[in-house]
Amino acid sequence: MKKTRTFCLFICAVLLLCLLGGTADAQTDASVTGGCRSIDAAKPLDGTDKLLETSQAVILYERSSDTLIYAYNADQKVDPSSMAKLMTALIAVEVGDLSSVATVTREALSHVGIGVVTVKPRLQAGEKLTLESLLYCMVAASDNDAAVVIAEHIAGSQQAFVDMMNQRAKLLGCANTNFTNAHGLFDENACTTARDICRILNAALKNERFRTIFQAETYTVPATNKTQERNILTTNYMMSKEYTSKYFDARVTGGKTGTDGKGGRCLAVTAEENGMEMLAILFGAVPTYNADNPNILETFGSFEEMKVLLDHVGEKYEYRQIFYDNQTFSQYPVAGGSNDAVTTPVSAVSTVLPKDTTREQLRLVQSDVPSLTAPVSKGQNMGHIEVWYGEICVAQTDLVSMNAVSVYQAPPEPTGSAGKDEDSGGAVIATVIGVTVGIVLGAAALFFLVLLLIRSVRKASVRARRRRRRMNRQRSR
Repeated sequence: MKKTRTFCLFICAVLLLCLLGGTADAQTDASVTGGCRSIDAAKPLDGTDKLLETSQAVILYERSSDTLIYAYNADQKVDPSSMAKLMTALIAVEVGDLSSVATVTREALSHVGIGVVTVKPRLQAGEKLTLESLLYCMVAASDNDAAVVIAEHIAGSQQAFVDMMNQRAKLLGCANTNFTNAHGLFDENACTTARDICRILNAALKNERFRTIFQAETYTVPATNKTQERNILTTNYMMSKEYTSKYFDARVTGGKTGTDGKGGRCLAVTAEENGMEMLAILFGAVPTYNADNPNILETFGSFEEMKVLLDHVGEKYEYRQIFYDNQTFSQYPVAGGSNDAVTTPVSAVSTVLPKDTTREQLRLVQSDVPSLTAPVSKGQNMGHIEVWYGEICVAQTDLVSMNAVSVYQAPPEPTGSAGKDEDSGGAVIATVIGVTVGIVLGAAALFFLVLLLIRSVRKASVRARRRRRRMNRQRSR
């Protein structure tokens, strides 16, 4: 009875484990899309809680590993501000000839209100500049006039260029973006999101010419038909000490500033730390002004809060390689094959993880490999593998066979000559055995003959002694 009860408890435990295992697999399959990989990731590695004091929309993305580290209101619609210039620059470097010469028209200057342009280079009607110089003026110095001149030079009119901007945005997946001008000055019909600007800037950074312009601290506009050469400075004080060293941050490698229609500060930067190539964007940071003189800016809001964001990520996270080229995972038998198949990642994969993460905290989830039948080709798909950190899939890749498996070929049957050789070998062995047996039998026969001889000698000696005793008794009588 006791044995029966124990057996029943064992069966129940096995069934329970099977049910739990099935539930875990179902949850894993359903939540793969919740990983932190890609700008569109639903679950940023660091979450979506509010981290900065005043910024209304924030995103931080690691480009090398395609990891979304942090997001706050990333899909909330905001005023594009000067972030629109990033799209203007992207189109210019993609379709324009940077050495071509553009002419500043009065029509272009009329699109920007009087008093709005307060930075160099202060373009003049009739002035001729290369498209490259105009891009530096627009990106580094955030010049609005330059944006319109670029638009007219490439598309013939600003409106035609805006159509190009919106078409390009759709191709990048920017579903919540609508541009109405090339410079980003406030328009109630214009909108974008932190995530959409992240998409645009990430695409632009793949272009080497854009990246050079985006990272420029200073630029000298060559002399034109209207003025002598002019020096301009970046408006991103986190990457340059030329204007002030108060906000300088050695991690920041490039950037673009902006101010929205309500006076909120916007900022997009690239930064490097702990092996990470970060792309960070914030909208709506609130500046502060001097209490006695409201025209004196005390804090930008954007620079201060961007530093808080970079500090947070830099202190907590690092870039780490997960899968390597030619790394072996599992070995599988192949039906009818000459050998087993060994799996390897289709490519090396890296991700971002908390600095103190151990291997024990990472969970591998590997898909089942179907039954394999020869032949198997090198590079054949063998399922995929995922790496989970808590509830987030931080890395995944396809697995392929790192070796080919051919169909097993049985060894050939012995030929006639081989049979004769085998017979000859058998005859030799039989001969050896026969000789050995003969020697043994001969030795045994010789042994018995010696024994018989010894016995005969002993009998003869006994008979002789007996005769001598009889003869001696006869003489004594």
